[in-house]
Amino acid sequence: MKMKKILNEWRKYSINEGRAAEAIYDLMRQRGIQIENGQLDKFMDVFTVDFPHEVSRWILDTYGEQIENEPDEVIKRKLYSGFTYNWRRLLGPEATMGLIDKLTETYFGRLSQEKGLDMPAHLTKVPYEELSPVEKRNYKRIEKKLKAKSEGPSEKEWVKNNFDTLMGLVSDAGVRGDIEHTDVPAGFFGRMTDWWLGNSDEGSSMFEDSLRRNVLSKL
Repeated sequence: MKMKKILNEWRKYSINEGRAAEAIYDLMRQRGIQIENGQLDKFMDVFTVDFPHEVSRWILDTYGEQIENEPDEVIKRKLYSGFTYNWRRLLGPEATMGLIDKLTETYFGRLSQEKGLDMPAHLTKVPYEELSPVEKRNYKRIEKKLKAKSEGPSEKEWVKNNFDTLMGLVSDAGVRGDIEHTDVPAGFFGRMTDWWLGNSDEGSSMFEDSLRRNVLSKL
């Protein structure tokens, strides 16, 4: 029962994140941006969904000892979680730039490992009409990604051709309704996990500089 509960919660989480991504793509198209669902998924994975485990490991290995000296447990958690506002204030600009570079390098690494997308076998074994409501939603979501892949540019190509547009989205602040401090605007329609990267002059400049060096220049 415990495992079943965990799987059910994960399915709910996946569906909610899928819907959030679809909503972002819809907002982009409403603003006249030409993009298909799926063409910025890796950017969203790194900067709007979960903090990358590679970066968490880097923080622990590189700054763990220094962070452990922080007496405030709340601030300590924020430093380990990679909140750049707290890094800039307590660890300084050099350490903060290092963290941002690690994030953008992680993003480029995932871009460089783009894999083909196929419809999972369990969604094609039976007619679509016989799938459960959850399976139908997953089927439609993957179908849209397959369409985007066949009809539009890859994420690499999209970012290369629309970098300034992407930077505009990063500074397009909105308020997330599913985080603790709902009065703090965050970039990318309020979906960025780190508000300081898109909602402050210094943070935005550092983020754009890092993306240009570690991503755009290599595309």
